[in-house]
Amino acid sequence: MESYYRLQYEVLKLIDDGKTDKAEQYLWEKVRQQDTDALTIIGFLYFYGVGLKKDEEKGRKLLEEAIRKGNRIAAEFIEHIK
Repeated sequence: MESYYRLQYEVLKLIDDGKTDKAEQYLWEKVRQQDTDALTIIGFLYFYGVGLKKDEEKGRKLLEEAIRKGNRIAAEFIEHIK
């Protein structure tokens, strides 16, 4: 879980610094490396529209994919938005 929060901090720092494109590219690269924390975080960003254009459907699909790949944080979140 610590790795999730570290990644989340790094990404939100990039977004806060106005480097949204870099944050998104970084996350997609980690997703390609099978990082389910990155998949969960990018799902959250789309779902809430943080740094990315809000798209709840896309965010939910990414979170569901993270769940299928075993991400517990995504699973807990989905339970709260049903």
